[in-house]
Amino acid sequence: IDGDDLDAGILEGISPNAIWPYRLDTLRAQLAAHRGDKPGARALLDPAIQGFSKHKADDDRFAVRARALLDATSTDTTP
Repeated sequence: IDGDDLDAGILEGISPNAIWPYRLDTLRAQLAAHRGDKPGARALLDPAIQGFSKHKADDDRFAVRARALLDATSTDTTP
């Protein structure tokens, strides 16, 4: 699956909670990190984490994943 194939509008219609865009950005960030694009992953994670917080969804499992992924992509192992 490509990250662009995910549609927040469809998911929001099935399970309305206003945080689907942030969940999907977390998944897209995970894909980017897996492909080695740490800056791209971080660019998606920062707004996603802010969105979870704005909607008081800091305990959502995707929010937890986003914070962990942000920590992992922030570690620079380049000498």
